[in-house]
Amino acid sequence: SPTAGRGGSSTPGAYFSKLHGGQKKEILSYLQAKWNAQEKLLNLEGMAAQSKTFNFQNKAFMQELCRLIRQNIPEVTSINFSNNNISTLATFEYLGDGAKNLMRLSVANNNIQGLDQLKFLKGLKRLKHLVLEPNPGISGLLPEVTMAACKELFPELKKLGNLDCREVISFDLPPETSGGDLPPPKGSHFDSKRTQDLAINFIKKYIQIFDNENRERLDEFYLRETSCFSICAEFKNPTAGNYKNIARNLHEMRDAQLSKTKVGRSIITATLVSLPKMKHEVQGFVADAIHLPCVVPGMNNIFKVSLRGKYWESANSIRNFHRVMLLVWSQNGVYINNDMLFIGGLITKN
Repeated sequence: SPTAGRGGSSTPGAYFSKLHGGQKKEILSYLQAKWNAQEKLLNLEGMAAQSKTFNFQNKAFMQELCRLIRQNIPEVTSINFSNNNISTLATFEYLGDGAKNLMRLSVANNNIQGLDQLKFLKGLKRLKHLVLEPNPGISGLLPEVTMAACKELFPELKKLGNLDCREVISFDLPPETSGGDLPPPKGSHFDSKRTQDLAINFIKKYIQIFDNENRERLDEFYLRETSCFSICAEFKNPTAGNYKNIARNLHEMRDAQLSKTKVGRSIITATLVSLPKMKHEVQGFVADAIHLPCVVPGMNNIFKVSLRGKYWESANSIRNFHRVMLLVWSQNGVYINNDMLFIGGLITKN
């Protein structure tokens, strides 16, 4: 009687049902009829419909199929398994031992539900051409996604269906990154001297007012009606509750929180005033600022400023922060159009 898996293990969609001698002869006879010695092609398209013995979900059948290939046609380089109602490739784990020279494989027009099934084919070390589509769990994916998954498993792959495989992008990291270490952090970056002067002067004025307990004056830094401000806070530390009521973290998003983006400078200023007292470590700031290309006529003076650093929340506590601003420059000055602030976890210093 059929049993799940092999050796007591269970693989969804696969089972083990022992074959008798007559069934083994039936498989051998079919292979001999479908073997093209000149092209080194074994065409098993639609095989499952020819006999109940030919069930690709049965591990015993695939074991015998691969054994017969190994013993009788080890030179096979191409096999076509299309149109066999295959729902799992778990039984194909034996194919690498049976067809060591296999370079072209088709499992198209089956019922394969996802790229995770390809792991059972990783024994095909010489595979250069793989045909997967159509299959319900693969046909809807972007070609780049499928290609990346296949190239990871089959480094020698040159063709995926009708597409030529592109080389996977890799990076030659410096020696200090070996062992899991990251490269040393870089300093601030500005795309021009003009951008640097604008960003540094703006940040200094803004932080000076922010830290000196007169945040009402920050009103003048925001455009009247169009400015937006939002906060994302790390809540692992309970003391982050001061920020929780106004933060709009996606993992805690509720319908009521959709309105937590503050729009308009008076509302933004009132929100900034409500935040805890802070003292920023200005000397440790890292800023990246660039002049954005014009995409809307008349809006050619927009700058993006990304600011990272730390600030003191009390005499013994410090937090990391990351702030991204879109600045609009005009003859009347520089104003914030969009302001996004990430508050990091609390660090207690002894």
